[in-house]
Parts: sequence; C-alpha cells; structure tokens
Amino acid sequence: MASIKFNNVEVFDSNGKVTTAGMPSETIIQIKSATFNGYQSIGTSIDDVTNLSCSMTIASGNKVLIFVNLYSGQSQDTYGIFQITDGSNNIITKNTTGTGNIQNASMSISAYNINNDIHTVKNQSLNFLWTPGVTSITVKVRGEVSYGSGNLFINGTQNTGNYGYNTRTVSNLTIMEVKA
Repeated sequence: MASIKFNNVEVFDSNGKVTTAGMPSETIIQIKSATFNGYQSIGTSIDDVTNLSCSMTIASGNKVLIFVNLYSGQSQDTYGIFQITDGSNNIITKNTTGTGNIQNASMSISAYNINNDIHTVKNQSLNFLWTPGVTSITVKVRGEVSYGSGNLFINGTQNTGNYGYNTRTVSNLTIMEVKA
C-alpha cells in the first residue's frame, strides 16, 4: 500500500497507520483513561489507588497531559496525601517547598469539620503537562495517610451504613500524548 498525502504531507504511512509528521505542535495524539468505581481503604503506608494507572508509548520529545479526578473520604482526625507517579514510583508533580514535617504532595485531603469527616467525600483534582524524557510511560495515583492513625477511603466514606448521607463515587485518570 502506498502512503497517503494531504497537501503534500503524509497522513497515512505505507502500512495504513496515521502519521503525526504533518500535525501541528500541541495536537493530541492518543488518549488513555482508567476508572475506578470500587471502594478502597488506604492506611499509613503509600499504596496504589486501585485501577488508576495508565500506560502508553509516546514519540520521543512529546509531552503527556495528565488529568486526575479522585474522590476520597477519611477517618476522623486523619489527613492524607496523594501522589501522581511514573512507573518507577517517582513523583511526577508535587510541591517541593515543604520542609520539616510538611508533606510535599500532588494533592491532599484535610479535615474540614473534625466530627463529621467520616460522612464526607471530597474531590481532589489535578491537571499537569508532563515532559517525561522517555517514550514508554506509566502514570498512576497513589495515596497514604500523612497524619493521624485512621484511613483514607477511595470513592466513599468511612461510614458504610445504609444512610442518605453516605455516598459512593467514581474516580478517573486520563493521560493524553501531546505533540511537541
């Protein structure tokens, strides 16, 4: 099969695959998404959020646009952090100005009303344009309790009783390859 050109720019190669050579920079090349609609409890050790991991192979020099929409609850008097990491568990994006006991994180959950923390689910969201420097990438969401002795609860509250104030939610991770 011959390649197909449009305005003298190859858009399909000889194997019928779309080429990106003629695409302008900042074009979205591919998208991967992961969803977790279950319930997970995370303690004081860093742990992957179930199913919130995406992998892709990108062209050298391209970037990755990351979107996270994570819902979590917490035990009373418990605070937590979330990290966006690569396949080697290196944190992709975090604040680095915290010193001493201050946690550097990608996202966090903190107490608003100490007595009612067990009845609320809060949204943590993030978007970040990452330049990975490698072509085979993995992005995942991890979490841990950073202060207190309780747990974080992904997509729900600590209280699991059949009450109208308890909720179950859905969390998502989406990554997009962006042409450099």
